[in-house]
Amino acid sequence: MKKNILTIILLCSFTSNFTQDVAHTAEIKISHKRHRTDFKKLSNVIAQVDGILINASEILDSLRAINAINEVQYGTMNKETKKREGSYQLADQKVTLQDLVKKEHLLLNENTPATDARWTELNTALTAAKDDFTSKLKALRKGDDSQSDMAKKMKIKLVDIFIKDQNLSNSLLANADKSDEKEKMYAASATEFFRFLNDLKHFLEDLIESCTKAHDQYKLLVRQAQQK
Repeated sequence: MKKNILTIILLCSFTSNFTQDVAHTAEIKISHKRHRTDFKKLSNVIAQVDGILINASEILDSLRAINAINEVQYGTMNKETKKREGSYQLADQKVTLQDLVKKEHLLLNENTPATDARWTELNTALTAAKDDFTSKLKALRKGDDSQSDMAKKMKIKLVDIFIKDQNLSNSLLANADKSDEKEKMYAASATEFFRFLNDLKHFLEDLIESCTKAHDQYKLLVRQAQQK
């Protein structure tokens, strides 16, 4: 069965050892300087899924997905230096996706020919970043094959609501359930890919805030795990 981004990031993970997992996962504080999508106000879908289809396990996996996206964009945190470090090889250094976006803009501003070796180096690193993103999210997948058609339709509906509310019809996120989803993602520039990850991250953040029942379930399990 095809594993697309939509079914990877919104999971029904009932098979995980939840108590152990949640004890090591810090809750992400979400601040909205941008326009936030309030799913509850825009649709009754949340009322049908909050605390049921989207439960504490889904909240945990969404938080993990947000963390994975941040690692691709800004690097992995070095516990000793407390600084983020890149993972993708560009010439003689390790860089982040953010670094690749800056490099891409520099090459474009300099009208660098497409045949220049620097473009080849950048595209190789960019492909590595996309591979890493796909790998990180697939690692979060737990039994998504068991989801019903109704569950998937509701999740697609939530993505559609977000895209319309945020005016993201040109975003790669709008292509999340299409047959050419992977092809378009790998054809995207560094800037387009970075924007897609931002859109995906914001979708998850807004969904978490809108699912108050599931969020409360998650916070309760966090407290229980911390007490053990």
